[in-house]
Amino acid sequence: MSATSEKTVLLVDDDTSIGILLYKLLALHNIKVIVAERAADAIALLKSKPEIDRLLVDINLGSPWSGREVGAAALSIRPDLSCIFMTGDHTIDLPDIDIENAHLIYKPFQTPALIELFAF
Repeated sequence: MSATSEKTVLLVDDDTSIGILLYKLLALHNIKVIVAERAADAIALLKSKPEIDRLLVDINLGSPWSGREVGAAALSIRPDLSCIFMTGDHTIDLPDIDIENAHLIYKPFQTPALIELFAF
């Protein structure tokens, strides 16, 4: 059993092709993935699926919520949740996100860098 086999991640990305790619990548590493393309769906899933222990969210989700807003709302519902933000905008840094204990990964990323974030 790998170190990541008991993880369940809620993946939130409005780009379906990225979502499919990340779903397959994480599943290959024994990480259970639940996908939401919209912020409202993500919040509903967090309320109904207590097994979710990670949030992997694109910062630039588009209207009406940003990924940062999804992360803040998620933590108000589930303060124990671990948040991983991803972005292709290399001008964004963790202080810009302003969420305690968050992780940030830049696109494009290497698989080991992403999987390492599920070891915490």
